[in-house]
Amino acid sequence: MGLTKQYHRYNAAGVFSLIASGKCNVVWLNYEGRKDKYCAVGACEDVLIWDVKTGQQVGRLPGDEHEVVRLAASPNGSHIAVGYHNGTVKMFDIKSGEELVTFSGHKTAISTLASKDTFVKFWDLDTQHCFRTLLTHKTEVYGIQLDHDESRMYTGSADNEIRVYNLAPVTEELQEKLKEAKEIAASNSKKQKVKDETMDEGSDSEGDADQEEEQLVEERLLSCQYAGSLLRTGKGRTVNLYIDSSGRSLTCHGLDKSIEMFLIRTPEEKKQLRKKAASKLRKRLRNDGEDDQGVKEATYQLTVEEQHSRHVPVRLPAKASSVATICSPAGSCQFVALLSNNGLYFGQVDLTEQKSLISKASHLSTPGHKSDVRALCFSNDDSAIASASGDQLKVWNRDSLKCIRTMPCGYALCCAFLPGDRYIVVGTKAGILQIFDIASSCLVEEVEAHKEAIWSLCVLPDKRGIVTGSADQKVKFWQFELVEEDEAEEDENSMDTSESAQIPTKNRRLTLVPTRVLKMSDAVLCVKVCANNKLLAVSLNDYTIKVFYVDTLKFFLSLYGHSLPASVIDISTDSTLLVSGSADKNIKIWGLDFGDCHKSIFAHDDDIMGVCFLPKTHLFFSCARDGSIKQWDADKFTHVTTLRPAHHAEVWSIVSSSSGMSLVSSSHDRSIRVWEKSAEVLVLEEEMEQQREKEADMELEKEENPVVPGETSEEIGFASKKTVESVKSTERIMEAIDLWRTEKDKIVKSDEDLHPLLRAFKCKSPVDYVLEVLKKVKPSELEESLLVMPFHFATDLLQLLDVLLKQQRNVELVTKCLLFLMR
Repeated sequence: MGLTKQYHRYNAAGVFSLIASGKCNVVWLNYEGRKDKYCAVGACEDVLIWDVKTGQQVGRLPGDEHEVVRLAASPNGSHIAVGYHNGTVKMFDIKSGEELVTFSGHKTAISTLASKDTFVKFWDLDTQHCFRTLLTHKTEVYGIQLDHDESRMYTGSADNEIRVYNLAPVTEELQEKLKEAKEIAASNSKKQKVKDETMDEGSDSEGDADQEEEQLVEERLLSCQYAGSLLRTGKGRTVNLYIDSSGRSLTCHGLDKSIEMFLIRTPEEKKQLRKKAASKLRKRLRNDGEDDQGVKEATYQLTVEEQHSRHVPVRLPAKASSVATICSPAGSCQFVALLSNNGLYFGQVDLTEQKSLISKASHLSTPGHKSDVRALCFSNDDSAIASASGDQLKVWNRDSLKCIRTMPCGYALCCAFLPGDRYIVVGTKAGILQIFDIASSCLVEEVEAHKEAIWSLCVLPDKRGIVTGSADQKVKFWQFELVEEDEAEEDENSMDTSESAQIPTKNRRLTLVPTRVLKMSDAVLCVKVCANNKLLAVSLNDYTIKVFYVDTLKFFLSLYGHSLPASVIDISTDSTLLVSGSADKNIKIWGLDFGDCHKSIFAHDDDIMGVCFLPKTHLFFSCARDGSIKQWDADKFTHVTTLRPAHHAEVWSIVSSSSGMSLVSSSHDRSIRVWEKSAEVLVLEEEMEQQREKEADMELEKEENPVVPGETSEEIGFASKKTVESVKSTERIMEAIDLWRTEKDKIVKSDEDLHPLLRAFKCKSPVDYVLEVLKKVKPSELEESLLVMPFHFATDLLQLLDVLLKQQRNVELVTKCLLFLMR
């Protein structure tokens, strides 16, 4: 029997170039005894903690493979709740970084409590039903905030208004009136319910508020009165509303580059304002000859705008995705804004002054790119990684993943380290080749290489030049040359500052000299040269791949078969195979001897953006817009594995190191990931089995929610959801009940007569074993586990719970199970 071909697994080795994900919010942390120094942001599946004073990352809370979309810090600063894209919520201890508990109830991403149906609903957590609906909004509601004492509610919608509502619990007098009303309306409850639910949608906000006050709501638990509106000056809808923990400031922002702040006046400030307004009113009445005796401070009602002091909008370097503030009683407000271009902006403003002056401002943007990284490359010795985006070229240390060089560049589409690793060449969208000196971090030369975008460039195997392909339908060959340029520098040994003290020196720098041009019939998308320097492969926009001889540039092969242009190609080290990836979602494997297509594979669910062979093998990786990176065997035409955790958006590029021990990929989620080859052996059969199990788990989560006992409303459901763990917990409970059935009547004379499971769990009786199994079930999965249990098992479990309750053992857990089963 032959040995099964084995592969080595590539594991995630780090994520860099990502400061903060724009899909998540930013929160202040009470970390190491400081409330105004540290903030937490989501970064793909992790949570990063940044020091706003030094701009350094001081902590990381690792996740699994789902993207972080929401954060909430506890008031005491010891815990942080993290909401993920798959609907789970995890609680972490901030100091130790330990995961404390996981809540699995939602089926989709965690978001803020708001809705696009223009309604604001109030829910009773005891009866689990909606007891009040506000219809005062004419557009979608995007944000809801309560002040620190929960007496006022602010809502932001798609218009330029922030609506303010006064909240108050129902008093005893109102409860008496409601009780009398229930008795009177008992015979006509249906009509009363219709009256409760119907509201006049066509009236304005103030009219709706008055009408709501006149309504007699049967099950209303609080009073909600419309108080007024605050007008925003920003453009677009309200993206975020934030009230700091002290309740001193209200911050909001829209779709522009500014944030608006309102200082919420204290009761003392409101009293002074009423006093001043009443004094002005008395003075006006005296001047008009009218009686001013009835004017009192307590009777004067302040408007919503008078209760809030508007500050001049604060201008940011880019659009904000989220804002968090800390405000002092004196009105000094420190804010942190999460920018949409992968950055954090910190500052401090005085809300008592009508100035847009920001003090202690700092912009954290160096550790990451401001736009998507379109090009990646390894240095020749694999010690550095270069990444190029729409405006920056960065060089990273491979081991520490720290940025060591940042250089401004044009809109980069491709890049490569030149021999010697001293220079980097970048091909831009404008058709210019830019050469950067890494040591001096400067641009040494710009070459107008093409008239249109340079989509691809490749260093020749003989290390003497490069080849470029452009949308101007030309493939050009370039040769490296060192040129001398005179530069005057001061003689360090001379103190004379005259011209004679400046000694001319000759510096040598690299340049590119064109040697040959190959004209094509259509736009060039990608170029590759074989490792033996004999063949040149050119992918064209006419869906074909042309192969030429490098020395004579004579036509050799035409590879056709893609239904859309092949945007990426790569050639194996032995120069026998060519792999191409196209927007038609297919990967084709070609032989370079006769130009035949060995295999066509439907590889991804979206456009394929990159392919790369591992050196000295026929294994290759592919990446696509679907966010996945897959490994393939070009000899057996099989899918080996999919790298996890995956990117959370489109993957633009993937490259391999010269040793094949590392991979690096870039994505639209602004992250760059490094993958390392491990010693772990990967077997195809096991990978296929794991994939089937994962698909089964996903199907399980998509199943409809079980019926809640005693409930008929479709809006009511369990807090938990069916997962693989809850099903396994049910199976363990059923196994424990089966063991109890078989062992309950046995007479045990010694420990040796006990069942092996009882001895393993150190239980003296089957009842003890059932209790131990129940204790090991996660509280968030307990109800779901009991619900899917067959009826005859549930009846036996009731008997066991009765025994445990009489023995007063773990009363809280036993009572919880008993009450749920009795429902």
